[in-house]
Amino acid sequence: MPRDHDNELATFLRGGERHLADFLMLGFVRCGTVTSEDGRQIKMEIAEAYAARTRTVYGVFFDERVARIGARKHDLRGRFISFQSSVNDRLINETGCADTPTWEAKAWMTLLDTYGMGVICFWEPDLVKVGGGGGLLVSPYLTIENALLERHHPILNRQWFR
Repeated sequence: MPRDHDNELATFLRGGERHLADFLMLGFVRCGTVTSEDGRQIKMEIAEAYAARTRTVYGVFFDERVARIGARKHDLRGRFISFQSSVNDRLINETGCADTPTWEAKAWMTLLDTYGMGVICFWEPDLVKVGGGGGLLVSPYLTIENALLERHHPILNRQWFR
């Protein structure tokens, strides 16, 4: 059954559980913001101290409620530069070639119109030793992303599983 994005957004706007404190207790760190200076495009900024972090799990929060969860193998700033560009391309030209669907771009703007600002947080989990013998160090960032997606079903994620 297809998702009803309009209903999900309306439900989010009515309020609900706030999860930002839970994410911060897990080890997430506030690292940036989502804003709109002109009411027509979004602006995503990551603090310089965190811009180059890799193998991260991130969340975007509005009113302390999670709206987007993701993971990034490469630098954190690159993820949000890409998001900003794709969302803005879709907002400017609904029929363009942006990766972001129209419903998602409009939802970003609705959240910004309603709350004024979003907070970006990330977690760079410790490497985990797996396997026998000498062992192998791996980052569990994708596993953590999957667990958070399944638990929270963020409204700005296109799918809730990988």
